[in-house]
Amino acid sequence: MATMAVGKPTQIDALESLWDDAYWCLSRAEALDIVGYSFPADDLELRTLFRSGTRRAGRADLDDGVAVVAVNPSPDAHERARIFLGAGIGSDYRSADAWTPS
Repeated sequence: MATMAVGKPTQIDALESLWDDAYWCLSRAEALDIVGYSFPADDLELRTLFRSGTRRAGRADLDDGVAVVAVNPSPDAHERARIFLGAGIGSDYRSADAWTPS
C-alpha cells in the first residue's frame, strides 16, 4: 500500500488512481489480513480506507461478508484496530515474517 502524505498535494494527485483501486479491491474482499500495520492514531487516510472498504452504506459495523484479521505481535496494535475498525475483527499475534496467507 502506498500511504498518502499530508501537505504534498502533487504526490497525492499522482496516487489517486492507486487509492481508487485499493478501495475497489477492499470493498469486494471476502477476507482481509492486515499484516504488520500498527494502526497509528494519526494515519487518517489508511484508517478511512480500511473502514470504508469493510463496511456497507449505512452500517457502522463490519460487513458480514468480510473476515478481517489484524496480524501484528503487539497487543496495542490490536486494541487500536478494534477502536478504529470495530470489535468484529480477528487477531493474529504472529509477526509479518511468520504470517502465511490462508
